[in-house]
Amino acid sequence: MKLTTILGVLLIILLLLVPITTFSQNIEIKDETAYVDGISYLKLDEFKKNNYIIRDIRDDNRLLKIELVKAYNRIDKETHHLPQVYCYKSRRKTKYEVNIHTQVELINFIYSKKLVPLKKYKKD
Repeated sequence: MKLTTILGVLLIILLLLVPITTFSQNIEIKDETAYVDGISYLKLDEFKKNNYIIRDIRDDNRLLKIELVKAYNRIDKETHHLPQVYCYKSRRKTKYEVNIHTQVELINFIYSKKLVPLKKYKKD
């Protein structure tokens, strides 16, 4: 291969990686409060294993109830945790095919699907 071809391939790979790193959110969870990029986002209450109540950060109203249902995949031989989301406002339950293992992944899922809008409350 020519040097210019190798450099061209490397440049394409780098350009493909840039959007992945520039659009990722910094998510932290402290004292049952989730922060996205330093902004308080929502309250996360785990009332039993893999069952969560998502509350509004200011008025403590219930927004979502999320149950991470275990499902065994015979093809990849792994257990997945698939969210079933109940929205209190619309009174509807929706199932998603997203594998979630940690609370940070759960907050990232809620944020990326825009299930709860991000309000501009500053971190305490």
